[in-house]
Amino acid sequence: MNKLIHGQISSLEKSRGSRVITYLTSDRAPFPAQIALDVLPLFYQTLQSIKKTKKISLFLFSTGGNLDAPWPLVNMIREYCDEFEVIIPFKALSAATLIALGANKIVMTPLSQLSPIDPEGTFLMEGTSRQMNSAISTSMRVGAPKPRPYSMVSFTAAITLG
Repeated sequence: MNKLIHGQISSLEKSRGSRVITYLTSDRAPFPAQIALDVLPLFYQTLQSIKKTKKISLFLFSTGGNLDAPWPLVNMIREYCDEFEVIIPFKALSAATLIALGANKIVMTPLSQLSPIDPEGTFLMEGTSRQMNSAISTSMRVGAPKPRPYSMVSFTAAITLG
């Protein structure tokens, strides 16, 4: 691991009094990825390596992803600590917002962002044969202003000190 990054994580661990895990998904091309269930085995390996600890801080940057991932991810992290906090330096949108809401504490900067949750996919509406693609598409049909789209292009990385 890069010595600079290692030093910054170590410094953050000392200042927060916790073990730090980073979960970053880039919003820049050409590395498309997003929060998804396939990150669970990586987190499991990481948590196994740090063992049960008093406090875990998740350093999180993401434009979002699969809404099936936050619940099992947060539950798994909570199995390995007494206190769980999420540090948001900038963006924690959609699925990342859900991860943050699962923490005991959310640490934000003046630039930090959380967002509404917009499930992606096709959903059958009960009692009708009509389908909707998302909550946003439904709100747009009733005259709400068009939401600003966020890039879902990302690169995923998880780092912890061993």
